[in-house]
Amino acid sequence: MEAKGFVVHAVEDRNEAFHKILELIPEGASVNTAHSTTLEEVSFMDYLISGKHKWNNVKGVIMAEKDPKKQGELRRSLGNSPDVFLTS
Repeated sequence: MEAKGFVVHAVEDRNEAFHKILELIPEGASVNTAHSTTLEEVSFMDYLISGKHKWNNVKGVIMAEKDPKKQGELRRSLGNSPDVFLTS
């Protein structure tokens, strides 16, 4: 992966993975996610939903909109340009 330009962080366990993610996301960043069992298993998704962080939860904003047309507009505007996008 490094040969392709990715920065790799190897961790020992779920707890270390969770804390490494927190360390890498800057305060005030907009954060969006795709479905990820890995992010669920390390408890990141619960933390993101909790709001106990200093980020803008883009997916939360999108999912809070119940009008399908408006939600689609948010997906195209906010969803495609976050500072940080996480998936596995």
